[in-house]
Amino acid sequence: MFAHLSRAFLHRLLQVTLVFLLTGGSLLLATGRSVSANVDQWQKGFAWWDGTPNYGSAQALESLQRLRATGANSVAPVITWYVDSVHSSIAQAGPETPSDADLTTFVGRAHELGMKVMFTLHVNSRDGAWRGTLAPDDKDAWFGSYREMADHYADLGARLNVEGLCIGAELLTLTGAENSSRWQQLITDLRNRFHGFLTYSAQWGSGVADVRSDPLEEFTKIGFWSQLDYLGISAYFNLSPNPTASVQELLSGWNRWYTTRLAPFQAQYRKPLLLTEVGYKSTPGAPDKPYDETLDNGVDLQVQANLYEALLRFWDPVPWLAGVYFWHWTNDPNAGGAQDTDYTPQNKPAQDMATAWFGRSASNSGEDWPIPGGWFFTQARGDAPEGQGFAVTNEGGVPFWSYFQRAGGVSAIGYPISQRFVWDGFVTQAFQKVVFQWNPASQQVQYVNVFDQLSAAGKDDWLLVVRSVPRSLDWVADQGQSWDQVVSNHLALLDQNQTIRRQYLSGADPVLLNGLPMSLQDFGTVIVLRAQRQVLQQWKVDVPWARAGQVVVANGGDVAKEAGLLPPTATVPTPSHS
Repeated sequence: MFAHLSRAFLHRLLQVTLVFLLTGGSLLLATGRSVSANVDQWQKGFAWWDGTPNYGSAQALESLQRLRATGANSVAPVITWYVDSVHSSIAQAGPETPSDADLTTFVGRAHELGMKVMFTLHVNSRDGAWRGTLAPDDKDAWFGSYREMADHYADLGARLNVEGLCIGAELLTLTGAENSSRWQQLITDLRNRFHGFLTYSAQWGSGVADVRSDPLEEFTKIGFWSQLDYLGISAYFNLSPNPTASVQELLSGWNRWYTTRLAPFQAQYRKPLLLTEVGYKSTPGAPDKPYDETLDNGVDLQVQANLYEALLRFWDPVPWLAGVYFWHWTNDPNAGGAQDTDYTPQNKPAQDMATAWFGRSASNSGEDWPIPGGWFFTQARGDAPEGQGFAVTNEGGVPFWSYFQRAGGVSAIGYPISQRFVWDGFVTQAFQKVVFQWNPASQQVQYVNVFDQLSAAGKDDWLLVVRSVPRSLDWVADQGQSWDQVVSNHLALLDQNQTIRRQYLSGADPVLLNGLPMSLQDFGTVIVLRAQRQVLQQWKVDVPWARAGQVVVANGGDVAKEAGLLPPTATVPTPSHS
């Protein structure tokens, strides 16, 4: 009966079954290398919230591109309307609500980046009360204004081809049996306006459901799940009383909730589940009180990273988990960082952890895996035996692995094609697209100007004949000019070809990735831009690797390897030592 199933699927089925049996029918996962790949099929997302309305600003769009670089394929912009107090009966947009114009810009850019969008509707009270305690004096008026909100964003979402709509969040006091018919009518109306998926983000509870009835557990009390496409939970479950719990302790905490509440809940409705909102502060105590916005016991970035890892590792093999939206990403691309205790994972180890999981590809399952302090890749091993490859790590205080993830991982950097080696006194590692070099003075990872180095090694003739790469122009005029003027002079080359210009400028930091443009030449069948780190080719005719008019990139790292610029011993794959 299993004859039609792949060996990989059967291996995965056996793995999950053994784990299930060995834990007495629960789903407790061990730490270590994961060979499962369910995360790759998820909605891999972040909730987008900033407290300001500028979702369409240049800063926000740069931040959105950085979100995409984590491997996320989904984003949930939070759209908030407001009531004046817990008893107010009218919800309306406020100064903090993103405008339709900003949302249009935001959605357009997200789609350009290959992401799906889920509008998420919130109602907040200006008196500071939690939305789960709203008690409007006039429920008919409240639901009327709420329907106005939902209809508006359903219509906007339909015009923008938004993929999903989360119709509400944590409205605990307004989703009980006495209001089910109101929600059912609302959902029927939304179905006529919006053709994407619908879900709702239900409050998880308060942590007492395993010992007594929990008045704050909303997700088990909602009467309109059958009309929605996904079950949805705002999943701030308490996982461990240990303020700095290990991943293994956190896995045990998830297993408790899975066994006692979540698996029975899903089995009742037999619908896929979205963790529509879940987040963790980077401070001790977050494992016990992830929902506590006031929690601040000093910075502990590892606590947050452990919580991310535990969630991803636990839920990875669960077939009915459809995705996760981490709380939260902001308009500021430089938010978070080493001194931040708040929820955002930006520029923290938690972002690296999300990237390590979100950046995986289902087609590469089993071809790369985590090792202590990094990741092991076998995709560029060539003819070397299976299991050999190249490690990317933070070994010795040289944070190539962290930087690799923050720069966009495989999609932006390519796979590693060398071990570490020393070049001109600097620790170096080559990837398909760029070559990393560690500068201990600035404590920064820098990119090697590969094509400048090839010129210095006398390879210009080889580049011209073998790769149709033009020689660099004479840039002696750069001497004595400011860096901004030098950049301006070189970027002016791009004015000769707008298609190549758009490709060159498409990245978050094009000069960092490509280096400065150095020359542009028409070879008849192809127009080639030589930059310091990469070469861009616009083909005029159809070739096996490109259509006429298409721009393709000749990866700097691969060219350096082919030209013999890298030490041969560094490019030999080795077995993983994980």
